[in-house]
Amino acid sequence: MSGRLRAGTPYLVRRIREGFRYKLQDKPEGNCFQGSGRRMDTPGRTDGLIMRRERYKRLIMFLASLLVIGLQTANFAWIWYKYYNVRGVMRFFYWRRGNWALIALYFLTVILVSKLFGALKVGYMRVLDVIIAQIFSVLLTNVLAYLQLALIGRWRFLSHTGPMVKLTFVNLLVVILWVVFMRWIYNTIYPPKSVILVYDVHNPEKLLKNIASRRDKYVIAEAVMIDKGLDFIKERIPQYETCILGDIPSHERNVLVKYCFERNIRCYCSPKISDIMLMSAEKIHMFDTPLLLMRNRGLTVEEAFVKRVLDIAVSILLTIVLSPVLLLIAVLVKCYDGGPVFYRQNRLTKDGKVFQIIKFRSMSVDSEKNGARLAAKGDRRVTPVGRVIRKIHFDELPQLFNIIKGDMSIVGPRPERPEIAAQYEKEIPEFSYRLKMKAGLTGYAQVYGKYNTKPYDKLKLDLTYIENYSLWLDFQLVAATVKVIFQKENTEGVDQSQRTALSDQNGQSRRQLEMEVQHTVDELKWQQEIDQMRQGDLGESWETAAALPKGVRAVDVMAGHEPGLLVSVIIPCYNAADTLPSAIDSALMQDLHFESSQQIGRGSLQRLEVLVLDDGSTDDIKCVQDRYKKDTRVHFYRNEKRLGVAKTRNRGALLARGQYIAYLDADDIWARDKLKKQFARIYQTGCVLCCTGRELMTPDGSLTGHVIGVKELLTEKDLLRQNPINCSSVVALTSVVRQFPMICEGAHEDYITWMSIIRRYKTVCGVSEPLLYYRISENGKSGRKLKSARMTWRSYRCMGMSIPKSCLCFISYAVHGAMKYRTFYSERSKHAEISDNRTKTDRDTGKE
Repeated sequence: MSGRLRAGTPYLVRRIREGFRYKLQDKPEGNCFQGSGRRMDTPGRTDGLIMRRERYKRLIMFLASLLVIGLQTANFAWIWYKYYNVRGVMRFFYWRRGNWALIALYFLTVILVSKLFGALKVGYMRVLDVIIAQIFSVLLTNVLAYLQLALIGRWRFLSHTGPMVKLTFVNLLVVILWVVFMRWIYNTIYPPKSVILVYDVHNPEKLLKNIASRRDKYVIAEAVMIDKGLDFIKERIPQYETCILGDIPSHERNVLVKYCFERNIRCYCSPKISDIMLMSAEKIHMFDTPLLLMRNRGLTVEEAFVKRVLDIAVSILLTIVLSPVLLLIAVLVKCYDGGPVFYRQNRLTKDGKVFQIIKFRSMSVDSEKNGARLAAKGDRRVTPVGRVIRKIHFDELPQLFNIIKGDMSIVGPRPERPEIAAQYEKEIPEFSYRLKMKAGLTGYAQVYGKYNTKPYDKLKLDLTYIENYSLWLDFQLVAATVKVIFQKENTEGVDQSQRTALSDQNGQSRRQLEMEVQHTVDELKWQQEIDQMRQGDLGESWETAAALPKGVRAVDVMAGHEPGLLVSVIIPCYNAADTLPSAIDSALMQDLHFESSQQIGRGSLQRLEVLVLDDGSTDDIKCVQDRYKKDTRVHFYRNEKRLGVAKTRNRGALLARGQYIAYLDADDIWARDKLKKQFARIYQTGCVLCCTGRELMTPDGSLTGHVIGVKELLTEKDLLRQNPINCSSVVALTSVVRQFPMICEGAHEDYITWMSIIRRYKTVCGVSEPLLYYRISENGKSGRKLKSARMTWRSYRCMGMSIPKSCLCFISYAVHGAMKYRTFYSERSKHAEISDNRTKTDRDTGKE
């Protein structure tokens, strides 16, 4: 079955979507596309149609929001007329204006609550976040509507809940379908934008990963250090749709902001502390001179009074409502290790005042015997009970007593420990600006940041709240806090090596930083392309590609790199007990002593491991296993059921612990110096994959003298003409092999993988010598050319090639195949009578 037929409905939906997107765009002239975003090589970044669509974005989202609010209101109107506005339910029968007023009130409530939770930001937030926000919005809206109806009808509180429950389920279905549909529409009309990032001495790794997490909106294309010069950066910016300016000097930032403004290029800036103060400034005019007024006074008397009244009322109410939960957590903490239930610690609040914060104890009693430090990822000091209550943030509930006492507020900057704050202030003198407002149980940094957010970023978030304070903002942050409970990443700890959230970049040169950032960009771009590939015709997850049991993730099975282990040799076998020992011996006898200090090992002898994966053989492979049971380099694995060669190789790639992976079929043999010559070639060219030439063997092991070579550098064009890469000759980086699993059993699965790798890395290298002795099998692909031809055709189709292009490539494959084997069969009888002398010297490396 062809790749398109296998893809089924998802393939058709994707083609319809691409066709729809193409119709919305003008045909590009002189532009090239990279990933999902558009990367232009001409100064004319965007055509008129795209600019107009950007202009109408707000209108489209407004109409979409009006649609979902209107649907919910229409459902409420139907419930009102059908179930509530009838005799026997309402004390008074409502007529036209009364009905309209009630329905209009529900409409306004939906708007208010949706804005409170941010439930209408389809293009701004992730799909899951919008769905969660919509769920909370529907629940709160309908609770308020029912309270309103209960007061109007003066009935018992829970006597008429049935219709409202039905309305809730219907509206939940409506909003979820609306979010999914509008997300599809949004992504179709507004595809992800290609992004260039400009940065300075601060490592933008976290910013890059945050951008990469929103692949529906952005495609990371390039990161440029400010040291490259403004002229160079100005040449690069027009080639992308979006420019992000990191924490760079103000002068350079101002120049680039004006440059983007002149050319209508979308630009994002990382704000400095002074920028946050300016954003909240009051705009005034001194006659004909515009001025920005920053009062810098904190809360007014009226704001402070209202905030304090609400703090007391809400905290007392929450304490009463949550008292059963508080009691249960206290019992669990006490019963676990018998230690104290509460944990008290000195923290800072307004104007630097020190107070004792109260929390449920989530760590062991002696957790800080070696000094104060933040919780790390997988911190062993956290108890099992503490791990649970930290995930749902319930360890913070006792701080309600701090709020009642007046040390804290419901919303405000998170209180910091005095000793840790002192460390932060050494590097960030402005960190004390957070103390202009009383500390809070939740706040801007808690909602939009994480536990391990860097202090400088946390300071900017807190200052954003302080400078833009309003009662409505408090309500929004409280509503957003409810959603944060469902986001695991917000409780993620700092790295194990850190005692605080400060990152150590001291001693790192600008060149090292640039290389590190470039590495991060490359990794993220690779991951984006892999995800796109898996969503396309080649769409198989690693779990499927390696035939892992249901519920088992590849990341949990994947072995880590063992230092000093250079290469893992993967040998899949099925009923190959006769030839397997020769293959294993040829791998074990490889010469991996590198004398040149420029090569890996620096003069040392490198190690290898051999992974033999038995794919459900029925022959006597046990005797082969017994032969190597004392050799710690050889490991045997057996598939419970037959998986096929592709899935077996994928399983081996997950189990491999070497820096590189080398494939070897159970009936093939390596020359003694094969790996050594390949690694010399790899370190000479910097390629991630290296193959070799091969000499053909007859089924009985006699060499034919027929050699098939390879070019020293191979490109995608070379692989489209023919497939000169034999799987048993390949050595590749383990990390790269794991990015491109072998799929499509009915095709040349290894050929598809080599094509995927070469499309990503542009070239792979080869050693033209026949360092592989390849056995011709009468029943295999090498012996049945018609079968191999069919698999080659399927490979083209599985890779998403059109029928005309597949035909051209297939003709080239057929011609080169005929030329490759033209002398083999004519000389086969001649070489069948050759003595085994050459075989003993050049091939039989398996003899002891």
